[in-house]
Amino acid sequence: MKANEYSYSKRGGIFGTITALVTAIAIVSAVLLCVYIDDTAAETYDENGIDVMILMYHNIIADGAKPSKYEINFSTLREDMKYLQEKGYRSIDSRDLIAYTQGKKTLPAKCVMLTFDDGYYSYMRYIPKLLDEFGMKAVVSVVGDYTRLNKNNPNISKKYTYLDFDDICELSRVKGVEIALHSYDFHNIDKTRKGAARAKGESEEEYAKTLTADSERLIDALEKVGVKCVTYAYPYGSYSKSSDKILAKLGVKCTLTCNEGVNVIKKGDDLGLLMRYNRDGRWKSVEEIAYFRQR
Repeated sequence: MKANEYSYSKRGGIFGTITALVTAIAIVSAVLLCVYIDDTAAETYDENGIDVMILMYHNIIADGAKPSKYEINFSTLREDMKYLQEKGYRSIDSRDLIAYTQGKKTLPAKCVMLTFDDGYYSYMRYIPKLLDEFGMKAVVSVVGDYTRLNKNNPNISKKYTYLDFDDICELSRVKGVEIALHSYDFHNIDKTRKGAARAKGESEEEYAKTLTADSERLIDALEKVGVKCVTYAYPYGSYSKSSDKILAKLGVKCTLTCNEGVNVIKKGDDLGLLMRYNRDGRWKSVEEIAYFRQR
């Protein structure tokens, strides 16, 4: 090979290598850009608000047991989470919502909040494993008075065993779990009062004192085991016009009802009286809720 031919061939090899490297860098950059775009699409801030679907669950029962309106089999709950994950939903808790309304963070374009009411002991067995498997979050609302109906109480049914305060503390440490207030003593049948609503003939001043005292009792008991709450789920979904204002003075920033509907949340919104859909355990799929079939 002649010298000039060798030099030309060598230069061509070098230039070819450089060209290949430039091409590779361009491809990698394009891939990274796509990833970035996809990620920003997943997390969004919409000035017109974002849909927030909240599902309400109650007791979780073993497979084979008969489900009911307020009892869901473990495998059915697992299928719900699998469905939500496959459809692109990401779960949030009330703290995420609060940060979103304050402009401190974005929310997933398709988000759902999973709430579990009444503080059943079955939550200790099932919720941690499901949250870990699907990377979900759960808001668990507890009733102070129900803590006496715990696993150490010989006079209660295993099916209706509830968390005591030590259990609540342990569950609160599970990744993805948020503990919420569900009243201390309002989740009982009372002919004079339904849930946390104002009783017939009760003055506004008397009502404020009663709701405050009951709420502070639960807040104090939870703080003793290191649990702080910012959310209140109204027992039986019952409340009065002044309920949210009274609870706000105690540090509550988000309240949950049993009114059905999809919440549209935007920056600066008040997070009072959020709507939820009860997930009837007798349904084969969460798609029984029309919202999911339409998405």
